[in-house]
Amino acid sequence: MKHKIFNEDNLKDEDMDGSVVRVKAFIINNNDEVIMASSNGGVQLIGGHVEDGESEVETLKREILEEAGIEVSNEEISNVFYEVRHYTKNYYNSGKNVLSIIHYYLVHTDKSPNLEKVHRTSQEKRYAFELKYIPLDSFEEVLSEYLNNDKEINRIIAAETIEAFKNIPELRDLYDINSNKTDKTYRKGDKVPEGYYPMVVMVVIRNSKGEFLMQKRVESKGGDWGVTGGHPKSGETPIEGIITEVKEELGLDFSNENFIEYDSGCDGKDCYKMYFVTKDVDINDIKIQEEELTEVRWFTMDELKSMVDSGELNEDQIACFNKVCDFLNKK
Repeated sequence: MKHKIFNEDNLKDEDMDGSVVRVKAFIINNNDEVIMASSNGGVQLIGGHVEDGESEVETLKREILEEAGIEVSNEEISNVFYEVRHYTKNYYNSGKNVLSIIHYYLVHTDKSPNLEKVHRTSQEKRYAFELKYIPLDSFEEVLSEYLNNDKEINRIIAAETIEAFKNIPELRDLYDINSNKTDKTYRKGDKVPEGYYPMVVMVVIRNSKGEFLMQKRVESKGGDWGVTGGHPKSGETPIEGIITEVKEELGLDFSNENFIEYDSGCDGKDCYKMYFVTKDVDINDIKIQEEELTEVRWFTMDELKSMVDSGELNEDQIACFNKVCDFLNKK
């Protein structure tokens, strides 16, 4: 889970006298709109403080019902995807140092607000609390208008909400057992419905010397060596997905390359397509995605075989390597 820390006074955890936890929800309907609350001249996501004895999900459900009159189920709430931590000295002039934790969730529902079920606080009534829909494709633009608001709290909320929005897990298409794209989608981290499968794409890049371009993942993602690959975003074809992955992970433009599909299928967990391309790339021209990779280098075939024997490649990469060897032997 990605996170951001605000700690102007360089406080340590042992300096804190207590903590408070809040939850906020990006409530997204089937029209790709986010339900927001307009209040006190600003806009904010629906959410609130976790009360004693409540779980975060219970808090979300309560706040959404109180503020929007919508009863959401556990199945409509995705896992927390983003966290903000504020280390605050002399919290609201209380003389105490308090750690404020904000967890952001995705809620997928097409239920409409029901004002008859709304229960708003006196403060919300005083600040003319109202609901509004903001389209996803213009969300950042609309929120940016509040970055110059005359109230500091509204500017802070807008900035944090935009940052959280940028970290919403990407939307991906789902495929059937025959690798045909369906009309179903999911977001990274969501449970995939039974009978549907994500698409995984990988590309083996070989230069004119017969060397293979390999990349090493950061330790938090396994620290393994492997080929470039990932999941296409919703709306992308598998080829477009691999072009995106090469651009994001290596900083290279492969949009005009001749990709050869050498293997595809569905293994019961994922659908997959594997590609091969010949390209001479100067290592110095590569700009790695530092949050994903630590190193990129060319390997000879003998070096890769040694890595297979020594266990330096994981099972997926060994399968990819074996299949590309079969493909190259048939060329």
